[in-house]
Amino acid sequence: MKTNVFLENLVHMWPVKVVCLALAVLLYFFTNLVSLQTRPLTLPINYLLPPGFTFGAEYPPNVRLLLRGKSESLYSIRDEDIQVTADFLQFKAEGEFQTKLDIKLLGSASNIEPLEVSPSPGVVTIRIEKISYKDVSVTARFSGSPKSGYELGNYLVQPNTVRLMGPQSRLDLLDTVLSDLVVLDTQDANFSTKIRVSSDDQLVRFSGSDLVEVQVAIFESLGTITLRQVRPVVLGLAEEFVIDPPVLPLSVKLEGSKNKLAILDERSVRLVIDASDISVEGNYEASVAAQVPDGVSILALEPGRVAFVVKKRSRTNLGKDQ
Repeated sequence: MKTNVFLENLVHMWPVKVVCLALAVLLYFFTNLVSLQTRPLTLPINYLLPPGFTFGAEYPPNVRLLLRGKSESLYSIRDEDIQVTADFLQFKAEGEFQTKLDIKLLGSASNIEPLEVSPSPGVVTIRIEKISYKDVSVTARFSGSPKSGYELGNYLVQPNTVRLMGPQSRLDLLDTVLSDLVVLDTQDANFSTKIRVSSDDQLVRFSGSDLVEVQVAIFESLGTITLRQVRPVVLGLAEEFVIDPPVLPLSVKLEGSKNKLAILDERSVRLVIDASDISVEGNYEASVAAQVPDGVSILALEPGRVAFVVKKRSRTNLGKDQ
């Protein structure tokens, strides 16, 4: 009798009781859902490519993840606790392929409950090509300027070629690679330095060393100077003779390093007229020989020959300069 009463009470208004139970369950899950927090996270994608293949075009290096869980748990997760992998090992030919991202929880993240990890997007598409090789030349780059009075001369790169590896479609676009900057500031002598080379294409790598040696020649800068008041001296003229009037100053154009030219004046150049063959008075013309400091050369001497008058020495011209 009591059992019948219990059953009657249980089934009495049973639709209402079922609805209430369902609402209670939904309320429980909704309450838990609202209490969960979200945390965005960007992580690198670990790509698995078939042997002998490489990326044939730009590819997404990272993926955005949305973590969902309890607040105190979410922010204890480190980047290395989640591994994102894109597995393309099954593809054995060149082309464009797509695969689903695999999310693996490691470390402390593997023990967190509840925890949802949603990648966006969930799939990744890339192009793969067979790995090819190509030798290209190396071009050195320079920055700054040598010490004042010096300039860059020739340079030599050893080795002058490097081997690249990557997709053939990218290697076809490259004929040379650039070195890092060789600094010339304050240099005043030949020098050599080891430096790296680089490629702007991120899909191309070096097959072997990316170091080269750059041997640089530094020269003194050349310049010119014109000395317009260089007075020649007369050598070998007999004591009984004198040149009257004296030979006028000449103009000399010199070439040499700018540093040496900067300290020269008319006293630095010696112009000589050889009068040792003169034995009688008269009008003469003679060439002028020039003596200049080491490292300096004569570009022009005007005039190259001079005319002068030789007279017998007398009381009135005694002591006159020759």
